[in-house]
Amino acid sequence: MRWEHPELGMISPGKFIPLFEQNGMIGKVDRFVWKESARQIAEWKEKFGVTIPLSVNVSRVDVLNEGLASEMLEIVHAEGIDPKEYYLELTESAYVDNQSNIVTVAEKLREAGFCIEMDDLGTGYSSLNMLTSLPFDVLKLDMIFVRNVHEDSKAYRLVEFILDVARFLGVTVIAEGVEYREQYELLKKLGCDVIQGYYSSKPVCAAAHALKGVLANLALTPILAPICEITELLRPMQEVHCEELLSKIKEEREKFVALL
Repeated sequence: MRWEHPELGMISPGKFIPLFEQNGMIGKVDRFVWKESARQIAEWKEKFGVTIPLSVNVSRVDVLNEGLASEMLEIVHAEGIDPKEYYLELTESAYVDNQSNIVTVAEKLREAGFCIEMDDLGTGYSSLNMLTSLPFDVLKLDMIFVRNVHEDSKAYRLVEFILDVARFLGVTVIAEGVEYREQYELLKKLGCDVIQGYYSSKPVCAAAHALKGVLANLALTPILAPICEITELLRPMQEVHCEELLSKIKEEREKFVALL
């Protein structure tokens, strides 16, 4: 989420989100993001024929709401999408502050079909007990661990340990803040499931983000090599002719399927 101020320009959420948390307006911000994200997923699904999930944050204030699961279901059903297409991020710090309540809410959300992600692992007071008691599907490895993984042996070993724990628990790991090929290669070697950061993409328009999702879907077919080449070409581009390129990709895929 970004705030484009008419005089101050682009303002980082790291500056204005704490303000909303302090003045009690964060709940309204959350609901705007939740509804807009659900609408965007539905739009992509209708337009491109594939589901491109989005992850949305649930603030420490809203995660204590016992009716959160019902509210989230109402939002996704209003847009005609499935809860499994909608990922919810709960922060580690929220768990530390309210352990029993967070576990209860998370269990209700998972029962409703939502995918639960633990965000900001390692930025608070992490414990192995937390990893085993909180019901979640995805573990997000904070960028503080990733930043020096290619230069610091201790950081490397710590990431390796966390990945081993995640495999034991049977959950997916997303590494945040990956900016360099060296980081990517090491995380890939260690078996990290997903990377997130500027190495993959800088902020783009909704159409370009959807195109990346379509490319990822196509990459599951035998035409992996050319799709990867296209993805590499798109990486540094801020603007792409999405409709034209997507049309061409679909056309070539249909030819490929016909050959089979």
